[in-house]
Amino acid sequence: MRIAILTATIWEGSPLADALGLAPKSDDLFDGWAGIHSVSLCICGIGQQKAARAAHKLLEDKPDLLISTGYAGALKKGMAAGSLALDMMHADRRLAAQAAQAAQEKKIICHQGSFYCSEKIVKKGREKIRLGQETGAIAVEMESQAISKPAKSKNIPFLSVRAISDEAGQDMPDIEAPWRILIKPAQWGAALRLAAGSLKARRSLGIFLKEFIYHV
Repeated sequence: MRIAILTATIWEGSPLADALGLAPKSDDLFDGWAGIHSVSLCICGIGQQKAARAAHKLLEDKPDLLISTGYAGALKKGMAAGSLALDMMHADRRLAAQAAQAAQEKKIICHQGSFYCSEKIVKKGREKIRLGQETGAIAVEMESQAISKPAKSKNIPFLSVRAISDEAGQDMPDIEAPWRILIKPAQWGAALRLAAGSLKARRSLGIFLKEFIYHV
């Protein structure tokens, strides 16, 4: 099977490549074998436009499975950093069931529901809670919707799974301009909390993807 994986940033993608034993082919592409499967992992950049362009390019090679992954913010209380969120709105149902089973095998909590695909980073905790209440979504991210559309148009099975890096109610630091965090002590606490949550997300996502891909 040929598996294509898309993630937004090198901070999300590089640890996943290490977990799967993939080698760098360029600044934004890792390639190799995970078990019996050929795997390509592409760093697409943040946002729907960049994700859509990368998805169309990867789909030219006609993979058997396209996965959107990375980190996400929780929109529901009780979703801890390091737990997984599985998008059930756009996912192939068989693959979603296998993903949930892989998470269970590794004793990683996996929340199932829909994702809210935002045009911008949702920085305020109260805004995340409001979005969860208004949309019914369990997590917010910025790429999956744009990736699912070309996959569907070409009848390529699609799976979107994210690891929670920031919890509902948790404010985000100014990650779009990291230098500002250094000169604003009021943001230091939020930055440290996000860093800790991202480490938990990185660990659980790597464990999960390796289990899922090796047994899919």
